Amino acid sequence: MNKYFFIKMKMSSFIRLNLSLVLLLMSFNKILNEACADAVLTGLSDSEKKQTCFSLSNTKDNNGKCCLNSGGNACALDSGTCPEPNNEVPNNCGMAGIYEPQVSSICKEISLVQGYCCYVKLKKKDGSKDSSACIRTKKLNKNKNEATDQITKYVGNDYTIESVDCHGANIKYYWLFIIATMMLL
Repeated sequence: MNKYFFIKMKMSSFIRLNLSLVLLLMSFNKILNEACADAVLTGLSDSEKKQTCFSLSNTKDNNGKCCLNSGGNACALDSGTCPEPNNEVPNNCGMAGIYEPQVSSICKEISLVQGYCCYVKLKKKDGSKDSSACIRTKKLNKNKNEATDQITKYVGNDYTIESVDCHGANIKYYWLFIIATMMLL
């Protein structure tokens, strides 16, 4: 009797795990195919609203720039505050794509396998333009919000680095957690 109980328990947990994976994959499909006009902006700051709209630009259902409308309460295609391409110092990580990131979370929410993604505020040395970019670095300095040599080299000599906001000081512990979880399964 005990043998059948454990087999039933294993099957039950296996089915729950598969159901969880299916629901997770379905939610990614919903997120990736969200229409510009359907974006939910309640409870977000102005810069987070912009970034939410910008992140829906040029996706499957949005053929163009998804912009924050002039009232600041909804997203609309090609009207209002639209994203600007980040041509000077291009992003090389994060979820901002080709556009200039508006908030640090767009750079830091996704962990990289080899390295860290940092939100870097920049100022042109001639004072003509402020901008920001998501820039990857392999290692962090002791002060994780200080520009590494790799970030400084990537930015080049035309810009001054105003601030750096990196995430991932405990990333090695996440890997240990994942390995321990896999061992328990």
